[in-house]
Amino acid sequence: MRRLFTVILLVASISQARAASTAAVIETPMLKFALPGQWEPRSELTKGVPNRYPFYETSTGSLMYIQQPGGTQPPKESPSPEALSETVKRMAAPETFWGENPHPYLARFIAVAFFPLPQSYHKATAGYFSEIKSGGKAEPVDIWDAEGIERDAQVFYTSQLTPRIIATNRNNVVKVGEEYAPLRVTRAEQLTVAKGDALVYEMETEKAAIDRAVERFGMPESLKNQRIRYSLVLYAPTGFAAGTPVAIVVAAPVSSSLDCNLLVEALRQADGQR
Repeated sequence: MRRLFTVILLVASISQARAASTAAVIETPMLKFALPGQWEPRSELTKGVPNRYPFYETSTGSLMYIQQPGGTQPPKESPSPEALSETVKRMAAPETFWGENPHPYLARFIAVAFFPLPQSYHKATAGYFSEIKSGGKAEPVDIWDAEGIERDAQVFYTSQLTPRIIATNRNNVVKVGEEYAPLRVTRAEQLTVAKGDALVYEMETEKAAIDRAVERFGMPESLKNQRIRYSLVLYAPTGFAAGTPVAIVVAAPVSSSLDCNLLVEALRQADGQR
């Protein structure tokens, strides 16, 4: 019995050691905390955005940005549940794109703030725009079929929010704009984290990623047929009234355990500060 108990303790110790060894330290000038997984800093995904620190998890293809949102004004006090409910209603409300199908505002907010279309995509679709402008009929080009943007994790997650650019020609007036994918808000909540405050939002795509997008952008095979979850944490280490919050944005498959709960717990354990 003693030997069995010793073996159990040894197995438990090995399991704990493995769990600890698989945790990565996420370090930026604003925050430092640990997350499970094989996280790597990816400076090439900064995309010229100031105060942005990208990290990529190689096994699941998850992408995380930690950044100081420019011009974001923090609330002076904790929002009420009623105020959060109204915020979610506004975020999920559809907007009409020039008489076309509705396009949810929430997807546009996440795409514009954190996952904008690359300039190379606009250049790649110039021929499509020209054809529409000249009165021809051209099928919209999906972002995963544009040239020059292969193997880019950020553009993969952009494509799940903004799958394509569409154009209309009405009375010889051509208008071009983004088509946004539906997102479902699954969580909106205000939390106290360590000595600070946090607003957390979680949203999920209605449709799964297609194989073509996964292959084109060099993402892990496990992402095929997976819906995508976008988690946003606006975190103020010493409270919203003290200054502009830090944004932590994670795009991951819905099968991943990486969600707002995991992020908030990591911040609590680290006390959120360097």
